Order: sequence, then structure tokens, then C-alpha cells
Amino acid sequence: MSSELGYFNIEQRVLQAIAELIINAKGTCVCIYPKKIAKLAGLRLTPVSLSVIHHILRDLEAKGLIQFWSYKNRKYRYLITKDSPLWVEIKQKVSEH
Repeated sequence: MSSELGYFNIEQRVLQAIAELIINAKGTCVCIYPKKIAKLAGLRLTPVSLSVIHHILRDLEAKGLIQFWSYKNRKYRYLITKDSPLWVEIKQKVSEH
């Protein structure tokens, strides 16, 4: 990971990882959590990067783009359903290409 990797670059990678999950979804929802997103985005699995990802996911939840699902075994889990504005927007962009 580059030392120049700032918050906005991490946010961009997180959003790209979420988009990739939605594009490849075989069902009508996707369950995400910070560690899964970090792996897909190619980020280190350090407590700092995981907390930044969690903060980004909380921001998306506050905007109504994803839903908080559960907190179990020290894992915050979020859900993106086909009714989410984020899901709809990404699927529309894919179908246009």
C-alpha cells in the first residue's frame, strides 16, 4: 500500500469494490463487511484501514444507500438490496454498456 494512499483514494477503492460485488451478484442482495471490502480493494487488513472502511460504510448508510444488518462476533455487517439506490444506479450503468 502506498504511503500516499489518502482517505479519498481509499473511499474510491471501497466504492469500486462495492460496485464489483453488486455487478457480480447472483441474487437480489449483497452482504458486505469492512474486511471483505478491504480484501477486494487490495488494502491492508490493519485496524486503521478497517476502521476507515467502516466509517465509509456508515456514511453510505446515513445517505440511505446501504443498510446496517448486524453486529456479531466483532463484525459490522451491511446489506445492499436490489431496492437500494446504489444497486439500481450501478446495475443501470452496467446495462448501458
